[in-house]
Amino acid sequence: MASQQQNIDGSSIDRSNVQQNQAGRDAVSFLNSHDNQVIIENTFLKLFPQSDRSQVDWEWGLKLLEQKQLPEIRKRLTDTLGRDRILMDVSIEEQQKWVNRSPLAADRILQIDGKNCGILNPDRLLIETFGRDDIKGKLLILGAPGAGKTTALLSLAEQLVCGAISQPKTVIPVIFELSTWRDDKQSIQDWLIEQLYDLHGGSRKAKFYEQWLERQVLLPLLDGLDELGLERQKKCTQKLNEFAEHYPQMVVCCRVKEFEAVDIKLRNLRGAVCLQSLSDSQIQDYLGSLERPELWEAIQTTPYLQAMLAPTTEGDPGLLRLPLFVKLVADVYDPQQQISSKADLLDKYIDRQLSFDRREIDRRKELNKYKWEYKTVKLEPDWKKARSHLHWLAYNLQANGNVVFLIERMQRNLLDSWLDKLIYALLIGLFFGLAGGIIVGAIIFANMYIQTKNSTIAGLVSLIVSVFFAFFLGLWACLTIGRSDLIDPISSIRWKH
Repeated sequence: MASQQQNIDGSSIDRSNVQQNQAGRDAVSFLNSHDNQVIIENTFLKLFPQSDRSQVDWEWGLKLLEQKQLPEIRKRLTDTLGRDRILMDVSIEEQQKWVNRSPLAADRILQIDGKNCGILNPDRLLIETFGRDDIKGKLLILGAPGAGKTTALLSLAEQLVCGAISQPKTVIPVIFELSTWRDDKQSIQDWLIEQLYDLHGGSRKAKFYEQWLERQVLLPLLDGLDELGLERQKKCTQKLNEFAEHYPQMVVCCRVKEFEAVDIKLRNLRGAVCLQSLSDSQIQDYLGSLERPELWEAIQTTPYLQAMLAPTTEGDPGLLRLPLFVKLVADVYDPQQQISSKADLLDKYIDRQLSFDRREIDRRKELNKYKWEYKTVKLEPDWKKARSHLHWLAYNLQANGNVVFLIERMQRNLLDSWLDKLIYALLIGLFFGLAGGIIVGAIIFANMYIQTKNSTIAGLVSLIVSVFFAFFLGLWACLTIGRSDLIDPISSIRWKH
């Protein structure tokens, strides 16, 4: 289950030079290079000139970046890459053909439509490509499933967020999931504002998210365009083109196969990079960094693992050419238990993650960070129950086109049987009926008592009226709200730090 999104209302913020400098150092701690800090700062100076735009709530933006965006980005990177953050050496091939850049535009002079522009140096920060003169902050990230698109986006987001913290009053980078874009008629700007309020809270009366868009200080980092399904993806791509035509900077992330299937170019983006499949030497180097050189020998000599290096019949890269599956194999490979298929690999990985020993290790590592629902691993549901629940959750997420599960966004269609739906509707009716009956009864009793000065009469009348009101209100709620397949939260949850 994904962690619930948290608002930042009520958070305190203490800005000092020491904290700002520390934030700058932490920004590239995993890169361990002062030169990288300089690159990030120079990119910001070039792309995002500092401004005194008085209508922008910069303090709120800084709070969001420091207390929400940066911790979440780093947690997701750590979850993906491990605690040591060993990043695979994935080549990034620059591809301009997907953005349909016109050779007539001066700022696109280096563009050759439909022709690759070479392999980017994997040792260089992605923010350098983002800040190139012929891209200027409008970038598309493409790749196969498991190739590391989201990881690349997160790495770029970390660099941008840390740059925004060290260079205040320039830009506010925020990650969004395009899978939540539902309304075909809704503009990207309106959707971004809605998402900001839903996920990060804030006063709608102040309208500072609207000001971020109007003043163009929000930098949207949009992931999961391919999660929308073909028809919705087409419509969303058109909306993105309309938005990008007048907006200065944005990043979009999508699977290359789904992007090709839609066949609509993001013509208003200026650059595109595509994550390439891993070479033999890249795989070997990665396994060497994990001190698992014997695994590369096993891949070369085990028939099925060797076959996983070859392209699929559909033209997709072999599974072991993708960082995700190389990591899975490195995690679960056991010479005594050979991997026979992709499904077998995934089963072994899931069983490993849910095993008693693994959960105990994870709990020890994170003991002081979380409040655990169960005091010990022994009290937790066993791996079979956990796997069954995760299977149900994954199925429903996929069926509804979602990639993040939020408790406050649960819908009625998650109920499996008609009996569950009936009980839900009855509970809704009971809740509204009792609440409405109590309120109306109290009002009637107070008015009758003032008029008659007789508590017995007032009580009897209020009881009769409240019972009838509760019945009809409960019946209405049961037949309308209880049967509705769309539940919208009436308010945002506020989390205090």
